[in-house]
Amino acid sequence: MTVALLHMRLDAQHEALEYGGTFTTVLAAGGRSWGQRRPTLLLSGEGILELGHVRAESSRVATGMRRVRYERYLALDPEISVVEVVDNLSSAVRRHFEARLGEDIVLPERTGAAVLETLASLSDEVAEVSADFMHPPARRVRRLDGAALQATAHEADAVRLALDIAGISRQELHGTRPDGETPYVQALSEVRVFEDQAVDYDAGRFLDFERIERPNGMVQFSRGEERLTVLNVNRRPLEQLTGADLIYHNETHDSFVLVQYKTMSREGDVGKTRLVYRPASDANLAGELERMRALAEVPGDGSAEQWRLNPGFCFIKLCRPVVNLNYPARDLVSGMYLPLSYWDLLLASPVTEGPRGGRVLTYEKVSRRFDNSLFVDLVRGSWIGSRAETTETITDLVLQGLDANRSVTVASAWSVAPTQGEPDEVEDRG
Repeated sequence: MTVALLHMRLDAQHEALEYGGTFTTVLAAGGRSWGQRRPTLLLSGEGILELGHVRAESSRVATGMRRVRYERYLALDPEISVVEVVDNLSSAVRRHFEARLGEDIVLPERTGAAVLETLASLSDEVAEVSADFMHPPARRVRRLDGAALQATAHEADAVRLALDIAGISRQELHGTRPDGETPYVQALSEVRVFEDQAVDYDAGRFLDFERIERPNGMVQFSRGEERLTVLNVNRRPLEQLTGADLIYHNETHDSFVLVQYKTMSREGDVGKTRLVYRPASDANLAGELERMRALAEVPGDGSAEQWRLNPGFCFIKLCRPVVNLNYPARDLVSGMYLPLSYWDLLLASPVTEGPRGGRVLTYEKVSRRFDNSLFVDLVRGSWIGSRAETTETITDLVLQGLDANRSVTVASAWSVAPTQGEPDEVEDRG
């Protein structure tokens, strides 16, 4: 096996490497040839930073592109200058090596062996580990299940839902799926930055999130004059997540909508199962609802723009359980949306009372509900949502959610078009 060259080009990759010793990036689909654990030299600028391994992810993220993950093996301190390596190569190998500098590429076997041998001659650390570095042990693929699987799927669903509300096609996701390895927004940001370097991320105007450290990527979508910026934050690895939330901000109407995801379960015999959600079995529910209730419903200012169907803006989405992460890349998770005030009425109603006095919610018991399509239409038109909620209060809610092992996706939509005055009156020629 020979070695590859990989260049670190984004600040987000550098931060991820410092924080966890790993990051993902996107290469041409030929990245498949890197194999499961390709020995790799990581370069930045004019220096070789470290030795690591790259493996191709299981799913293609876009036509002609594939996501790969880099994992640190040995950090070089200090880094080794590329010029120093070039100067110590034979003239024949030097030409091949210099011709490939600047590319993310698997080197020919002879060139790769010569480069690694030269590195070993320049660094005692490299010399000691070179044999093991070239023959890494097989890596066990991590699989999620239980609450972590559902939270990871819901994290991706929150992004897709935000796109629908903003009226932006899910084709902009380029088939990117949650993979149980990388936070979904981080994976999207790497795909889209690779594809469109012209997009600017104006983090300074994005709500009040200077207080949140190490977000898992930020990505921007556009449609004409409309913009949607999505940010994801959590403080736990994916396998430790217990839930997900979406906070959607329509800047044009100064309106927030909050969605908390919950997973239903299947009960009954094979062939006769039903989907249920039992609030009493969810140890996190009471605290999560308490945080949502702490957001006061602020009265409107009397304007038509501030009119809402209901003053509430917090919702629970009860989702059908996701079996694995291989469901269609653009699909929303099926489920029902329940306004918080309606939720409270349901849990006090005889309709949801079980035979032993417990509470159970099912599709049969909750006959009145919002599905994905209706919810999207209501939020998009600001028929539902807050009327004057402050950014600071919403940020506090996000920070509290992080402490509760939740993945929080924040989406903010606005128009870059200048405000237009009233249209000129059209002369009546009738």
